[in-house]
Amino acid sequence: MIKLKHLLYERLYISNHDEVVEIQTILDKLGYNLGPAGIDGIYGHYTKNAVRDYQRDNGVIKVDGLVGPETWPELQKEQEKLNISQDEIEQNKETTPNQTNVHTEPDNDESEVTSLNISVPVRIIGSYPKQSVRLVEKSMDDYGITNPYTRIAILSVIAKESGFIPKSETPYGNTSNSRIRKIFGKRVKDLSDDELTQLKSDDKAFFDKVYGGRYHNAPDEGYKYRGRGFNQVTFKSAYEKYGRYIGKDLVSNPDMLNNPKIAAMVAVMFLKRRLDAKFGSSLGDFTNQKDANTAVANANAGWGKERGQASLERAITSTNIASTKFSYPELEQDDQIT
Repeated sequence: MIKLKHLLYERLYISNHDEVVEIQTILDKLGYNLGPAGIDGIYGHYTKNAVRDYQRDNGVIKVDGLVGPETWPELQKEQEKLNISQDEIEQNKETTPNQTNVHTEPDNDESEVTSLNISVPVRIIGSYPKQSVRLVEKSMDDYGITNPYTRIAILSVIAKESGFIPKSETPYGNTSNSRIRKIFGKRVKDLSDDELTQLKSDDKAFFDKVYGGRYHNAPDEGYKYRGRGFNQVTFKSAYEKYGRYIGKDLVSNPDMLNNPKIAAMVAVMFLKRRLDAKFGSSLGDFTNQKDANTAVANANAGWGKERGQASLERAITSTNIASTKFSYPELEQDDQIT
């Protein structure tokens, strides 16, 4: 068994007390939250989250919460811009106890232990577009998702949602009125069957009716911000939010979400944020595929849905089935770190 993240530690700047203090001093000056202890010389949960926030705000650094050869030079530039003196850093070093660091005694955020090798592309069974699968894997790499069970669960949710083919929300012209009423409820309750039949024959009018005036949509923007991508991102507020997270203007060009690369970035960020809201930055640290599938399917459906609800149970079942189509190989013996 191995700790996968240990494969990277030789290239990181988080193993030395003095370097951690320097990192924390810069982050503190930039206004990032280091937690109740503040500058303490320990690369723990709060510091890692602060690094993630800085990387995300920087926009060009891989978001993994680790200060490596990409992030370290950027922080040094910040030190120069902020005119942080070496005397101030040295004073912080002297007043901070030299304690054992998190990389030698990992907390829950560093405890992925597995013999599965995520450094190679996932094995795919079936006819999913391989390039789109690789784009999702690349996004998971960029956003620091390293638990192999979580990665497979994310791939499985996207597989059952869209088959890795990004697309706009299917029109409802051929959907029965009873089904539409079940889906959209009070948003169409004021319509007679004849009126609903007429409405659903016009795609723009229909989406403007059911999505217009909600979540930052103007009354006539329901069609413009209908579902798109790998997992049907809907409403202007979501286009605003996820465009901001990935550094793309999805509001001005919502069809960009049907580009496989953009769809991958948004789908992974969406699921990562949902998992973070439930489990914190560990994202669950799953030790088996079943638990990961259940959590990621629930995250995608919304945490408000509880086990036993028919729609959630169907989503979990579909995710379990899809997960049999993906696997990571065992690490070669020479690559393992015990």
